[in-house]
This record gives sequence, C-alpha cells and structure tokens, in this order.
Amino acid sequence: MTKLSIIIVNYNVKHFLDQCLKSVYRACENISHEIIVVDNVSVDGSQKFIKQHHPNVLFIENNKNVGFSIANNQAIKIAQGEYILLLNPDTVVGEKTFEKTVAFMDSHPDAGGLGIRMIDGKGIFLPESKRGLPTPWVSFYKIFGINKLFKKSKKFDQYYLGHLSDRENQEVDVLAGAFMLMRKEALDKVGLLDETFFMYGEDIDLAYRIQLGGYKNYYFAEDEIIHYKGESTKKGSMNYVFIFYQAMIIFAAKHFSKNYAKLFTGLIKAGIFLRGTLSIISRIAKKSFFQAIDISLIAIGLYYLTHYWEHNHRFIEGGHYPEIFRQYFLPGYSFLWVIGIALAGGYKRPVKGQKIVIGLVLGTIGLLTIYALSPENYRFSRAIILLGAAWAFFIVLASRFTLSLFPSFGVGWISKGQRRILIIAEGEDFQKLKFRAQSYGNKAEYIGQVSTQSSLGGVENLESLIQSLEITEVIFSPKGLMYTDIIHQIDQLQKLDCGFYIGHSDRDWIIGSQSIHTQSTALGEKDFKISNSEGKRNKRAIDLVISIFLLILSPITLWHSKTKKLWSHLFSVALGLKTWVGYTAVDELPKTKPFVLDICPENLTEEQKLEVKKTYAQNYSINSDLRKILS
Repeated sequence: MTKLSIIIVNYNVKHFLDQCLKSVYRACENISHEIIVVDNVSVDGSQKFIKQHHPNVLFIENNKNVGFSIANNQAIKIAQGEYILLLNPDTVVGEKTFEKTVAFMDSHPDAGGLGIRMIDGKGIFLPESKRGLPTPWVSFYKIFGINKLFKKSKKFDQYYLGHLSDRENQEVDVLAGAFMLMRKEALDKVGLLDETFFMYGEDIDLAYRIQLGGYKNYYFAEDEIIHYKGESTKKGSMNYVFIFYQAMIIFAAKHFSKNYAKLFTGLIKAGIFLRGTLSIISRIAKKSFFQAIDISLIAIGLYYLTHYWEHNHRFIEGGHYPEIFRQYFLPGYSFLWVIGIALAGGYKRPVKGQKIVIGLVLGTIGLLTIYALSPENYRFSRAIILLGAAWAFFIVLASRFTLSLFPSFGVGWISKGQRRILIIAEGEDFQKLKFRAQSYGNKAEYIGQVSTQSSLGGVENLESLIQSLEITEVIFSPKGLMYTDIIHQIDQLQKLDCGFYIGHSDRDWIIGSQSIHTQSTALGEKDFKISNSEGKRNKRAIDLVISIFLLILSPITLWHSKTKKLWSHLFSVALGLKTWVGYTAVDELPKTKPFVLDICPENLTEEQKLEVKKTYAQNYSINSDLRKILS
C-alpha cells in the first residue's frame, strides 16, 4: 500500500512548482509515495513544462480554474496513500520532512491532521503555521489588529496561538493548507474539502471537521519548510482581504449558531471596511511620501529664488511677478520635475542618483518646452526655470542622501544598491550559477564562492562572511547541499538584511527573496525587462518624449515622409492607449499595448519573428524603440 500521497495544486507558478517537486523527490526517497499535480489552467506554460520535465508525476489538467478545494478533491478521490498531504507549489521541503511527519502520525493514532513549522523566503517564521479556531472574539482581535499588540497573549492572540512556542510540538485547532498532512481514514469519515470555498478558509473548515470527527490536529516543530507565501495571490492586496474574509463568513454560517454567525459577519464587514480604508491611506502615503517631500522642498526653494531674482535682477527699480505665478506656476514647476523623476524610475528603491538626474533633466526639458509653447503673457521667467532646475538637482539629491542615513525610511543609496553575492556551490555548478546571477539586476560588484575547495571555506562561518563582506545576496545550490541544510541556514540568517536564493544549475532561473522588504520571486527566464516596473516606466517615457517631439516640430514632422504617418497616432500614444513600438502577442511573452510600429520585419519567418520578439522583450531599453522609430 502506498504510504503517502502528495497533492499539489498549481496556478501560474511554474518556477516555484519545479523547485518544490525537486525537493519533494528527495524527501520521498525512503517512503512509498505518489505525486499528483493538478493545474488550474495556468497561462505561464506550466502544463507543457510539467509534461516535459516531470513526466513521472500523475498530472491532472483542468480546462478551467475550479479553485483550490475542487482541484484538491479531484486528486484526493484517486489518491492511494494511507496519508494525504496537501502541499503548496511555492514550498520547499527537507530530505527528512516526510519521514519525520509520517512517523509522528504513526505514533499518534489520535492524530487526524498535522501542520509544520514554516518560514518564508526571508527566513521569517510564518505565524499561520499554528492557529486557533476563529471564533467571533478571536476574529475581532485579529481583524482590528489587537493581536499584533499582544503577540504572546493567550486571550488576544488566540488566532496565531502566540502564547505557544513555535519550537515545540503542540496540539492546535487549525492547520495551514500550504502543508496539511491528513490521515486518509479521517478524511473518509469527515469528508473532503468543502467546495463552497473557492480559495482560503477551506483548510480551517476541514481542520475543524477533523476535530469534530474525534481526531486531533498537531503542529510539528521538529522540522521546517520554506513557504514563499502568497505567490499565486499576493496577500497584501485588498482582493486577498476580501476573498479571505468572505471565506470566514462562509465558515461562520456553516459552523456557528445563527446569532453568532451574524455577529461574526458584522465584525468581518467592519474589518473589511477598516482594512480597506487603512490600505488605501497607507498606499497613498507610501507611494507619495517622497514625491510630496520633493514637491515641497523644490517649491520652497523656488519661492525664495523668485523673491531674490525679482528684487536683484528682474525688477530692480520696483515691481514683482504676478501672484498667479507664485500661487500656481511655481507649484506646477515643482510638480513637473517630480513627474520627470517618476518617469525615469527615480522613486524606485534602492535610490539611484543617475535616475534622479535623468528625471530632473526630463522635467527641465519639459518645462522649457511648455514655456516656449506658452502665450507671451504666461512666459514669466526662463531664468527662474533654470535656477529652479539647479536647486531641484541639489535639494533632491541632498534629501535622498540625508534620508538614507536613517534605515527606517528604507531609502538606501547608491552604494547600497551595489550587488555583492555569495554562491554556495562547487566547481562547474558555481560557474553556471554565477552566469545566471549576472543575468538579472545590476552588475554585481563582487561574487564570491563558498565551498569545500574555495578560499572562503565552507558554510561553517557563513554569517560572519555575509557581515564582513557586506553581502546583499546569498545563492544556495541544492546540488551540493541538502534542502534541509539550506532551510536551516535561511532560518538562522533571517536577521541579516540580505536576499536568499535557491539556484539550480540545470534551470534558467533563481528563486528567492531579494531582501526582507521584498516579495519572493523567480528571476531568470521570465525576467523580461519590458514587463518589469523600470521597463514600463522607460517605455511610457519614450512614448511621451517622441509624442512631444512630434508636436513641437510639427511644421517639419507633419510633412516629412517618415514622421507624417506617425501623426495619426500621436494623441493615442500620448494618452497611453497605444505605444509607438510593440509586437503581436504570443503566449510565451508579455503583451504590449496596441502598437504603431511592429518590431518584427515582415519578411521574417514565424520562428525568426518569435526570436526577435523574445530578444526585444528580454533586453528592452529606450534605445530599442528609438532604433525602430528612426530606421
């Protein structure tokens, strides 16, 4: 009889699934098992990839997204194992994880379900590894954030069982769906996942029903796994909040009394409103904080410059600039410089002085252009614009440098943007991962090797090496290390502000987290520059610059043969409805907006066109569009 059935539901996380399966294979070496993967119509090429690289798994390919519960039930119904493990695709398990957890279940016949200690890609413990039943009062403390104020309180943090140690085995109420090991006998008695739940809440419901069926749920702390939390659905979004709390309402209506359920529903609706309001305020504050500082500082300087200029140069014998200039034009100038910085990516962290300078140049060019096109009575002073530009350059760069001295602002500075990498790998494996590490992000300032044969030695003093060499990224290779050791190292090093990655030399990507402040991601094959935030800003900037150029030089561009045909699309591009250069969509590549000029020449074959599109998407830069427009 099969001892363990591992069930993984995948939705658009091909890279994470691949890594998960690699770790699962190792963990299954000493246990009879079967692996079932269910795909909910992923659009990232998961189906083809699984069939090609993981032909030995039992693969169920749905023709629509049926949700988490239905997909898992599809697999459970055909599973042959004594134990059923529901495992998220964005997890990494250790070599002994399955042996240890199954042995625990064997030695505890009262156990119906078991969860495990989980850390995220940055090494931080995930509190949902152990949870209490979400009764109305428990949910109230959670929804309104009271549990965060009393994290060790048995009363106020019952949701995450904060009073219980995460380093000791415990009996708990709720298991996390990311790793949910269950006795098949218990499922036969209490039933499968409730398909009323599309996503979220189904694990709470099933764990509660396991208890109602006379079994116990346990939290297992003798081993741990990585869970790259929320890769299929980003958990910071309001969409997540709504779906999750809606699932809680379904749970309350199903298991609580009518009055209790009403109270619970009321609390949740109040919580959604509160979270939504706070989320909107927080996002506005985070996104506009530095912009507001820049506008304020530039505007203040402009007021003083204007006062100086009008009394010492422009109106020496008396007079002053009109109030409309002070009240509206000076703030407007400040705003346009900030728009320039934003278009150049100057607000992306870590701060890069080059992008701020480019943004200020763009803003200055834009201001001078608007000034030249304005009616005579609105051309107040070109000198103020030029003096203001000098002030903007000084104050914006000075403010960033000052704020970078306070880590709580998370600004960073040019020196902190340098990548310093340690790769824990041997020989040829190191060389392959080094090449892959250089294929994403900025050029690395330093890449060192930690191995049995390198001058830096092995992993024994890894923490000291990271600190003394000021390492920003650590890449672990499972080829020479056990997954158990990698997970342990990330857990122990989580206090360090650096990124942790796992890299497979036979794959074109590296998976992990850049820092404790960032989401986990897969870097490599799908790291198309045209679809990342910087690429989008650059493409929008060049679209606007070309549009302004065509407009300013309209007496020439309206009659020139090459630019005349662009004019009919000028306003569509300026408004963001179209882009000057793009390509016809294909599944493997990010989509572009409707385009005016196709990056692919007509005389190419379909295979050649695909290669041109891929090269354009992966290596996109402003020059890519300029070359096509000018050709």
